[in-house]
Amino acid sequence: MSSPTKSYTLDPVPTYLLKESLHILLPYITATVNASLHEGHVPVTQKHAIITPLIKKSTLETSVLKNYLMNNSVEFDIYVEGDRENRC
Repeated sequence: MSSPTKSYTLDPVPTYLLKESLHILLPYITATVNASLHEGHVPVTQKHAIITPLIKKSTLETSVLKNYLMNNSVEFDIYVEGDRENRC
């Protein structure tokens, strides 16, 4: 596999181990993702994130929220949750 071996704080398995065992784990990972998509439900264990705000320019005031870049993945999660609530 050619992807970089980087780890993230919330990763339950070190990346090198996942890459070495992918042929064994892939069916289980696929089943979990497919079940989540089918049920429209994400397991609580997968709803954690570490968000590091990035300021747009180093000269801007750090106490003003609009001076930070919006994290697109957070916007997407909020949109999906809001969309699901509107459908119920």
